[in-house]
Amino acid sequence: MSWIEKTDNWLEGLGESRRRRQLKSKKAPEPEVVYTVKEIANILKVNRNTVLKWIETDVLGPEDYFRLPGGYLRIRHSALMKLMNQI
Repeated sequence: MSWIEKTDNWLEGLGESRRRRQLKSKKAPEPEVVYTVKEIANILKVNRNTVLKWIETDVLGPEDYFRLPGGYLRIRHSALMKLMNQI
């Protein structure tokens, strides 16, 4: 019997610890769907510069997009839905 099996048996004998129950109950958050400026432009059939102008003129607010460390923009799925309703 390996030490892992011995440890598991010992823990079972004690019952599940609170920490172990918490770890089991926590689920990883769903990854957020994001798009590049080019993808948004292609989906909405507009020019890439139009999407950038929407960001500059606050059609897309700060909660709708974020920048990666290299300065690249990513636009959230909720912003795409908002734009589709406006167009």
